[in-house]
Amino acid sequence: MALAAFGATFCAAVYIPYVLTRPEKVIGLGEEIRHDDFFYSVVDVKKQKSIGEGENLVASKGVFYVVTLKVENKAIRVNHEWDISMASVEDDAGGKYRRSLEGQEAWDETQGVKNAARHMTPPGASETAEIVFDLPVDVKNPGLKIWKDILMGDVFDGVAYRKVKVAL
Repeated sequence: MALAAFGATFCAAVYIPYVLTRPEKVIGLGEEIRHDDFFYSVVDVKKQKSIGEGENLVASKGVFYVVTLKVENKAIRVNHEWDISMASVEDDAGGKYRRSLEGQEAWDETQGVKNAARHMTPPGASETAEIVFDLPVDVKNPGLKIWKDILMGDVFDGVAYRKVKVAL
């Protein structure tokens, strides 16, 4: 019993620092972030100063980045429930940006999309969502990150998906 406790403590002592100190990995458009049986990739990025027209025009404070996120559910039996709020953008200066609610609302309206935030992707299926961020004009090396719950497969790979950033 004492040997098992020692073994568990030793593994935790090695594993936890590894997870916490692992360097961030930067990937490109179309490359996947694996989160257990779910795979995320950025398939397109549009930059624009405004969204909409006429009285529905919304101007960015900097530049709108409209990011198309693809989500693939490679599980056999489980639906993947997700929300676009799981995505954020980080830059080289440590700036963190959540989606622009005003920009997102304008984008969804121009695209004729209702309830774009929440998704339920069945096993074997994939879908995309467009997420709007309002980033400063002079932002340096912005990258999209995913932050969601920890699943069993994440424990085995050291929650690697949280250390991956997609260069925008």
